Amino acid sequence: MNPTREQINNFPELLPGDILLYGGNDLVSRLIQFRTWSDVSHIEIYVGGGRSVASRNGIGVNEYPLRIAGLRRAYRPKTDFWLDANFDKAMAWFQTVKGTPYGWADLARFYLIDIPTRGLICSEFGDLFFRNGGLPLFNTNYPEGAVCPGDNEKVSSLLLAQIWSWK
Repeated sequence: MNPTREQINNFPELLPGDILLYGGNDLVSRLIQFRTWSDVSHIEIYVGGGRSVASRNGIGVNEYPLRIAGLRRAYRPKTDFWLDANFDKAMAWFQTVKGTPYGWADLARFYLIDIPTRGLICSEFGDLFFRNGGLPLFNTNYPEGAVCPGDNEKVSSLLLAQIWSWK
């Protein structure tokens, strides 16, 4: 299900660093949603100019045109993350991982299977993006690669505020 035209018309102006959470109906999205008990299966980070950065399913880490299809909610850091050097640090880190393949095998971690991989899944990418920008959203002893897309909705309201929802 996608947002209605009215909901899109009420969409807030996005700022760099806003977190975009998506749902999906394909098999991979459904498996992620089932295992993580969430309607969210993908995360992207808005970077401005109608663009976002992410590790998209089957494609990998890159900068992409903003997409509305499947968008469920948007969250914004409560700091001036996008105004200070932290966003620049996060984008510098992004340049070092740009082109990394999607981490299909990393999805096995949602099912407690730990196998070595060379890719990145979207939630791991988002976690590392903010950590490298000096805004760790998750406890530093949260297991590496264990963040799932829906976990972004469980981040403390001291760090993030929901700015839009399609429901």
